[in-house]
Amino acid sequence: MGGLALLVDSNLTVQRVIAAMLQRHGFEPLVASDSHRALELARSSKKPLTLAILDRATLQDQWIDLEQKLRADPRHRTLPLVLTATTEVLSERVVTLRKPFDPTSLQRAIQEASQRTKAPPPSQRVPSSVKGSSNRPPLTSVPVVQEASEALSP
Repeated sequence: MGGLALLVDSNLTVQRVIAAMLQRHGFEPLVASDSHRALELARSSKKPLTLAILDRATLQDQWIDLEQKLRADPRHRTLPLVLTATTEVLSERVVTLRKPFDPTSLQRAIQEASQRTKAPPPSQRVPSSVKGSSNRPPLTSVPVVQEASEALSP
């Protein structure tokens, strides 16, 4: 692990604690208190981000817009993203880290987020029993849960 990690949280104490945890795991944290500053940091960085940790309470519903803007940059298309929140967020694109959390939970969430970006989303995966079983094209599943942004778009 390691690399450049974007951390967005408005609480200064939480910023310090998570930044210290990230440094212990070899990350260089870029810390922002809001989505505008987060985008500035991401866009001005000479190195690509290797991780983003976003606080849902800080960003409210803006986390979806921030995620889309970050991933619009070709350097960050597969950016592992961890969303800290008090409730579970159903999304194939992010890993929810429930508050309060400890260093071990943070490390697990980072690892899970990294694995998600390496594999196709669950809605596009083909069961291993289907792969190569015949000359038929592979079966694909239809996602059951739509993202809130997709469901609400006109």
